[in-house]
Amino acid sequence: MAAASPSESIIMSHCLEILLSKCVDKKQGNNTTAKRKFSATTLVKAQGEERRSNYIARQLKVRNRAACTIQSTYRFYTTRMENRSNGNSLAREPDIEET
Repeated sequence: MAAASPSESIIMSHCLEILLSKCVDKKQGNNTTAKRKFSATTLVKAQGEERRSNYIARQLKVRNRAACTIQSTYRFYTTRMENRSNGNSLAREPDIEET
């Protein structure tokens, strides 16, 4: 399994913390919060959720990388076309003369 970047790890641990706190906190009649121990199923659900979150994060990273590639390619070609229209192209094409 590939190691996550530090920021990704922080986000995932924070999400897991929130998920576990939702499972653990239990409101009582006198408006105090009582902590109870994690059940085995709660931990399994949290681990499954963490795996799912990691998968989604990986997919987003791949999509983001693809989007960045598309964006940089677009920028490259628009700059190239702009340079051609300004006459700054290195491989200058001959002008078409009207007859």
